[in-house]
Amino acid sequence: SVSVLPEDLLQGKRELLQFSMWGNSFSGAIPQDIFRDTKKLERMMLYANDWDEIPDGTFKGLTKLEIMSWAGCNFGDDSFSDDVFDDLISLQFFDFIDGNPGLT
Repeated sequence: SVSVLPEDLLQGKRELLQFSMWGNSFSGAIPQDIFRDTKKLERMMLYANDWDEIPDGTFKGLTKLEIMSWAGCNFGDDSFSDDVFDDLISLQFFDFIDGNPGLT
């Protein structure tokens, strides 16, 4: 189990198509710039992680992302802004199973 996710974890991973991570005891916000170099990312599965915030700009430029799953992540009503997902124009599948999506 990882408790701190380095913001530069995916730096330079320009050909990355899928990113999966689950069962970690993260706290606070997902690093805002973690996906800045992954513009080809198509699938993101982040299961059972303990982030409580998605900062604005986290998904900026991820226009090829088709699948996003945050199953088991417990976001609150103020965990992210209404426009945090605006760049995800190719998104076809999106879920927040077993979590509070904050979309009230």
